[in-house]
Amino acid sequence: MNCVYPEYDPQLLEDLGVTAETCDQLNALLENYLNSYQSCYNRTTQKILVNTIITGMLSDLKRKSIEPIALRYGGEKGVRNLQMFFKHATFDDQKMLNIYQHNLAHLIGGPEGIITIDGSDFPKKGKNSVGVTRQYCGNLGKIENCQAGVFLGYACNKQYALINRKLYMPKSWFDESYSHLRKACAVPQELKFTTKNELAIQMLNEVVEQGVLSVQWVLMDAAFGCDRKVLEAVPSDCYYFADVRNRELVFPSVPEMTLPSDRPRGRPHTHPRPSFAPVSVETYALDDSIPWQTVVLDEGTKGPIISEIKCIRGVYCHSTTKQGNYLAPKEFIWIYIRKLTDGRIKYSLCNAPENTSLETLNRIAVSRWSIEQCFQECKSYLGMGHYEARSYKAWHRHMLFVMMAHAFLLLVRNTVKKNR
Repeated sequence: MNCVYPEYDPQLLEDLGVTAETCDQLNALLENYLNSYQSCYNRTTQKILVNTIITGMLSDLKRKSIEPIALRYGGEKGVRNLQMFFKHATFDDQKMLNIYQHNLAHLIGGPEGIITIDGSDFPKKGKNSVGVTRQYCGNLGKIENCQAGVFLGYACNKQYALINRKLYMPKSWFDESYSHLRKACAVPQELKFTTKNELAIQMLNEVVEQGVLSVQWVLMDAAFGCDRKVLEAVPSDCYYFADVRNRELVFPSVPEMTLPSDRPRGRPHTHPRPSFAPVSVETYALDDSIPWQTVVLDEGTKGPIISEIKCIRGVYCHSTTKQGNYLAPKEFIWIYIRKLTDGRIKYSLCNAPENTSLETLNRIAVSRWSIEQCFQECKSYLGMGHYEARSYKAWHRHMLFVMMAHAFLLLVRNTVKKNR
């Protein structure tokens, strides 16, 4: 493998269910796994450094940034080499991501695959790392100095992994005043400002075009679900289940669209109007004539997940103009309303067909846990937020290496399960 084997994190091994009898298999398993990326490298030293990084991420180091990993597995001279590798190495990042996704398809792919779109933020104290600015940080729940990433997760048969990532570059970073930082952080010159939702669409389109992972559902929170462009990016043979805000408008049924003829003066109307106004999704939550149902959403590790829901058939409401002044029906949808344990109410829209069972909708409603679990495991065990690299390429490489290390944990889980 061209590097020493890790001193595995004991807590990690315990959570994976690895016993003394199966621990000896890990090194051979890791070596075979890392060899699957062999074709990405231009020289042997690149393979050695990648293997060293993955080894460090799987180890019992408390902080899994470049310096601690290099000092343990390469000595003092290795620190500079690893730093330069993240920023300047010429290995094929895209090919590595493609191999990674093929590995995942082999591990957990299936016809009922679920893609989840979500963001994860990383607080940073300095101001010189790529993409850092004062913005809302979901981890802290407030405006703070941080970097923001957009991620795609994949889940099938209760197994899960991240499949892609992109760093959000705030609009201010494209001002002339940031030109020196863009150069210092090696931001590609051709890079243009792109919103988080547009980044999500780019990654979703890439997954569809590659066709490596089978997908049936695409899930997202309200930050993405309230954007019609994101919903329209969902493949036509898939269904979305998108959280929305309480003020999201829907039609109870399909209205008749007509041009009003009652304007006495001025130009005639040019945009058809619905025969009745749409209503907010909150209207259904407040409507006592629609009873709440107590259902079992799924079976969790601590027993059944029980909740109160309302599930109503409706019609999606969209704007026919850029200004959003005129509304029209778009497609039939499910309006899924759920009471959370803290009393809050969550609203979601889903374009699955009318014959979709309530059991299926209940299961999908709680399936976003998979990407949240990915973030938790990657940050707790693998040093997802420990990076110190400042460049654009280095950020994406660090996240890819974390994803690769996390997929190895998935391989270990499956191996342990098979042996049992």
